[in-house]
Amino acid sequence: TCRMSLDLIDDETVLATAAANGDTEKVRLQLENGVQHSPRDILNSTPLLRAAQHGHRETIRLLLNNGASISEQDRYQQTALHWASVGGHAEAAEELVSKGGDMSTVNTKGQTFLHLAVQSRSVETVRVLLEHEAIISAQDLDGSSALHLAADGGHREIIDLLIDKGARLDTVDQLGRTPLHRSAFLGYGAATKLLVDRGAVLHAVDNDGHTARDLAEEMD
Repeated sequence: TCRMSLDLIDDETVLATAAANGDTEKVRLQLENGVQHSPRDILNSTPLLRAAQHGHRETIRLLLNNGASISEQDRYQQTALHWASVGGHAEAAEELVSKGGDMSTVNTKGQTFLHLAVQSRSVETVRVLLEHEAIISAQDLDGSSALHLAADGGHREIIDLLIDKGARLDTVDQLGRTPLHRSAFLGYGAATKLLVDRGAVLHAVDNDGHTARDLAEEMD
């Protein structure tokens, strides 16, 4: 019995490692040999989540076709699409969204797939999610919207994409700050100008009564 248990653990480890490495043929062989498609590791992760984390589209497709669930979550409540978004893996994200799933799913920080894709700075991944009706107005536990995070990174192309899809410029985080406040505070001049050009309100004040201009001057 002990030997059988060790063999099972070894087989599951081989499957998880192959999935993480994008070794689709080895994953196929393990599945054909009867290894269960979604064994859990110490972080409650699965082969599907590990394949998504590293952006392996073909491995993702194989696992899903063999019974893995798109809604599997790890200890951080992250699904495969969360992990594909973290890595900015546009093709993997496209594969996952094509299989459906709840676009409102959040991790333990209240972050959606779109939040994470924006933080990855991958324009293509953001575009894929927006084309599949990502929830653009969602706010995480800090009150940050996807547009706040794009402003944090000074990423003008993503800022434009989000606003084109209806992102609100007046959403405030827990400090009462708009995306304009955050961009100005971090010194992103071009992104700050873009937000103003797209309609951000210059005289909006945060919880401490500061405008974006006030915060920018603090940084000088």
